[in-house]
Amino acid sequence: MQFPGTHAPTPAELEIESIPYNLPMCFDAKETLQARNTHSSQTTQQSSTLSDAEKAKMLQEVEAQQADFGLQK
Repeated sequence: MQFPGTHAPTPAELEIESIPYNLPMCFDAKETLQARNTHSSQTTQQSSTLSDAEKAKMLQEVEAQQADFGLQK
């Protein structure tokens, strides 16, 4: 606490016990990995189709947003 006082919280301990989940999951690791790979390849294809002008425009937009937050080079 930066400014302790009469109404400040007191120190305490919190103990959390984790136990394994015994019911069947609706999750298939093989299917998830396949979906992740498909998404990754689509993202790569999209990023390679941007022209230099589009990339420059996106960069300018990010710089403008950072300037709004006071983050300038």
